[in-house]
Amino acid sequence: MKYTPKDVMDYVREEDIKFVRLAFCDVFGRQRNIAVMASELPRAFEYGIAIDGSAIDGFGMSVRSDLLLHPDPGTLSQLPWRPQRGGVAHMFCDITYPDGSVFDGSAGSAVTSSSTGAAGSAVGSTVGCAVG
Repeated sequence: MKYTPKDVMDYVREEDIKFVRLAFCDVFGRQRNIAVMASELPRAFEYGIAIDGSAIDGFGMSVRSDLLLHPDPGTLSQLPWRPQRGGVAHMFCDITYPDGSVFDGSAGSAVTSSSTGAAGSAVGSTVGCAVG
């Protein structure tokens, strides 16, 4: 389903969500995440949440290590194993540099760019995950 940032904030308020886990993939395809208070969502949608890229395995850069996580409202889900009151939600994020350019070091950006490139050509693209 396609949610807007306003839809997400309404859901968080109505369902008494206290924390939101912002997820992204490193260059090895492993999921990483940080938790923010639900009250940080407006700022996350407007500006992004700052992370230090040099602290993430595979991102390995000391220059231009400041990165921003931008949550994708269409990926909102509530974590069912967490408490109903004061629950926890989850969203996947895009990663950018502070100047707005896309950080190409994440697995998520690689999938997005290859899917976008295939959409304009006669070549098809199927993306999935493997559990192993």
